[in-house]
This record gives sequence, structure tokens and C-alpha cells, in this order.
Amino acid sequence: MNVLIFLAGAALSIQPLEGDPTRVVVTAENVPSKCSFSFYRKAEPAKAQGDDGAPVVRQSPSSLFGERKREGNVITFVPAVALTPGETYVANLEFIVGESVRKEYYVPKEKGVAPGLVSVYPGGETLPANLLKFYLHFDQAMREGREIFDQIHLKDAETGVSVKSPWRRQELWSDDAKRLILFIHPGRIKQGLQLRAEMGPVLEEGKKYTLTISGDVRGARGLAMGKDYEMSFKTSAPVREQVRPEQWALEIPRAGSGEPLIVTTGSALDPYLVMRHCEIPGKGLAKVEWNDSQKVFRFFPEQKWAAGDYELEVGQYLEDLAGNTPVRVFDTDLDAENGNEKPPVLKRSFTVD
Repeated sequence: MNVLIFLAGAALSIQPLEGDPTRVVVTAENVPSKCSFSFYRKAEPAKAQGDDGAPVVRQSPSSLFGERKREGNVITFVPAVALTPGETYVANLEFIVGESVRKEYYVPKEKGVAPGLVSVYPGGETLPANLLKFYLHFDQAMREGREIFDQIHLKDAETGVSVKSPWRRQELWSDDAKRLILFIHPGRIKQGLQLRAEMGPVLEEGKKYTLTISGDVRGARGLAMGKDYEMSFKTSAPVREQVRPEQWALEIPRAGSGEPLIVTTGSALDPYLVMRHCEIPGKGLAKVEWNDSQKVFRFFPEQKWAAGDYELEVGQYLEDLAGNTPVRVFDTDLDAENGNEKPPVLKRSFTVD
């Protein structure tokens, strides 16, 4: 059958499932065998530059994953994930003659409370110049998408000039979409890399900076935060040494108590990796707390301490704020010969009595 006949009669419809506007079924009728179908989120108009002055590269829209069926000349498609309120989606049929049929679908915004940014880690007034990442904690699930990197800005606090292209533009959300790990681009941290040589480091020692998360950042329900969040800090010298558990000071709890094991590390550590990579075998931990400097950690037991010998085991992937671990230095000059100064100590023994 002539493709043009199909083209003239091809039709697209998008309908909510069970009254939920974020769950839809897309139906394409009267379509030939040789055509392509896609369903994607409509991209924002491309900008020549981002707010920080850096060029913005817009990727081609990617079709959403979902369940697709074809019966005769009818295609049905159900996206695998819920659509984002406040966004427009496009169903598109492309034919071999170069023509296409499109249908747009707007997901209405939900009413409710606007999201807020609860906290940013690491905190403190001073951070190392080779800081690797921030953790952004929101009070509700957030809308995913790479545009968030255009809504988070880093400025020289004294000149007001934005740092160009500071972020590694890879989304790393927690399962509940409430926490984003925001990496500073490693190519501008590691010495000896071409990107650092061309653009320089993101943070320079002895300067003051302001991190701003725009109020335009939206939650999963489509509502924007509505106001900016700002955090100011100054930078200290880069940290280029391994994490040294053998140098930590331990305050031992008393037998029969539920007191925490208090560990003073001397250097600021990534608290989330402390929770993941520090453990006391045979002793369940109820929680781990830390102070604002990320240098004092309290390990609370699930049950009271019994008298005896214990070990605090430190995993090799524990990191400080600059990405250094007990087994290697992150910010290493690739043109120089570097190695571990001495074998790392990954266990600390202590006695409760």
C-alpha cells in the first residue's frame, strides 16, 4: 500500500490512565510498517550560553522507555515512568518519505508545597581548594534532568564572576530523588590533565566563593523552589595526602553503656562514605553522627557495649573531601612519580572495659 495513503490517515492520541495525568497511553493509528515512533520530553529552546557564560550544548531528545505493542497498523505505548508535572511531552511518527506526525501532551502542575533545599554538605566556612563534591538535600522528591546543572552556580564572592563549567554534568540522585551528589569536574582537579591546563582549577586557594542553587529548581510535582539558596565559603590549601586511620584519636565508651565510640579524624571526611565504609565487626551500629567540620564522628551501638576487644574497620573507598582514600591520593600530578608513602592502616583496635 502506498505510504502516502497511510500518512494522510495517520493519527496520534495521548490519554491519561485511570485519571492520572502523569501516567498515559499513546496510540498511533493507521501507521505503515516502515516508520519510526518516539515519545520524549520536549526540550527547552537552546541557548548560546548558560548563565555562567559557558556554551550550552543541547542533546537530541531521547525517547522514553516503556511498553510498546503493535497490532496491525496500530501502535500503543505506555511509558515506564510517570511523567513530570509542568512538562510537555511529544509523540512523534516519522515516515520514510521524510514527513512526520506529532502530538504534544502537557502534564498539569500539581498543587502542593514547593520543594526546599534542606542542607548542603560539606558545611563549614572553609573547604579545601581541591574539593571534589557537594551533597544537596531536598525535602521532597525532585525533578530529574540535566538542566539542573544550569541552575546551580558558583561565583567568586569578591568579583561576582561565575566560574565557567564547574560541574561534572552527570546526574547522581538517591533512590528517593531527594539527594543530589554534585561533582566538581574531576578533569579540573587532577593535576596534569589537559582540561585543568586549559581552563584552570574550579576553586583556587585563598578565595571566597558563593554557591547558589536557583529558585527555578523544580520538584517532581513540577513546583519550583521559588527562592535561591546561597552558601558562602573560603578555600584553604589543597589536601593531597592519603586518609590516615592510624592517626585518628579514639574515645572509648564504657562497658555496659550505650555511649558512642567517638572518633576524631583530624581531617574532614565524607560523612556518607564514613557510614558506608566504617564498621565494627560483630557490633551493629544504630547510627553515625558528625559535627559541622566533618572531623568528629560518633558511632552509636545498637546494643550496650560488652567488655572486650573490638576493631574499627575502615574500607579502602572511604574518602576525605578531596576524594583521597586510605590507599591513594586523588589529586595526583600525572607527570610526576607518586606512590603511597607507606602501607595504609585499615583497622583500629580498641578495648572496652
